Amino acid sequence: MQEFKPMGFGDVIDKTFRLALKNFKNYLKIFAVFYGTLFLIIGLISLKAYFIYNNAKNLEYSLFFNENLYILIILGVIGAFSAVILSIFGIGITTDLFSKSFLGEYWDFRSSFLYVKNKFWSIFASSFLSALVVLCGALLFIIGMYPAAVLVSCVIPALINEDLTGSGSIKRSFELTKNKFWSLFGSFILFSLFTSTLGFVFFVSIFTFAAAAPFKFIAFSGTHISIITIAIYLILFIATVLYICLVGALSTAYYVVQYFNQRIKFENFVANPNLQYSIESNDNLYSNN
Repeated sequence: MQEFKPMGFGDVIDKTFRLALKNFKNYLKIFAVFYGTLFLIIGLISLKAYFIYNNAKNLEYSLFFNENLYILIILGVIGAFSAVILSIFGIGITTDLFSKSFLGEYWDFRSSFLYVKNKFWSIFASSFLSALVVLCGALLFIIGMYPAAVLVSCVIPALINEDLTGSGSIKRSFELTKNKFWSLFGSFILFSLFTSTLGFVFFVSIFTFAAAAPFKFIAFSGTHISIITIAIYLILFIATVLYICLVGALSTAYYVVQYFNQRIKFENFVANPNLQYSIESNDNLYSNN
């Protein structure tokens, strides 16, 4: 049996970075498959909506009193369903990736996809219930959303690593986070401040680069300027995608580490390093975790 030691805040952050960087390549693949597909669908829907808008001779009449209205509604529904479905697979598989890495177990995309597919409705239900908890916290008092977010921070890791239903994962998260709650809350706030600072530095750097770049190439001809402009936009796009992926990987890894750390601290959690993925025994494998 593999034993783990309880971690303080510094150790949690260190482990979070190690997990995120170690698995960043796989995270990028998952992001490309699910969120890349989602962006493509949204882009195509937006393009279609733009054509409908642009081609309308009488905008008010064309959009609200003929078939264009139904087309727009259908496109909106397709976009919403695509966002929900692909996001659930994305968060489920990335949580599974970091959980396996934390435990030192084997992970592969196909087996993870099949497992998350079997858990789809549970993840959907738990995500919906988590959002309601955070919303209730915000309605009580705007600052209340942060303690509420801490209470549900272990929902997805618990659902992925234990044999739980959607509502059961909410109860399980409450059970885990009530131990040393304010310590967890402080850790959550510090981590949020760190990611916010990272975002601030990134976007200031991006805006500075975007503002300064045109002056560097002012002497070039019109054709060269067009090529340079496209290259600048491409660089900005790639940098933004990498930043989004980095923050997403860090956030998911952080919740996974905190989930296991709570189990290590208060449940003497140990893991069996001999457990390996098997498509035929996915349910048994995850039930044992």
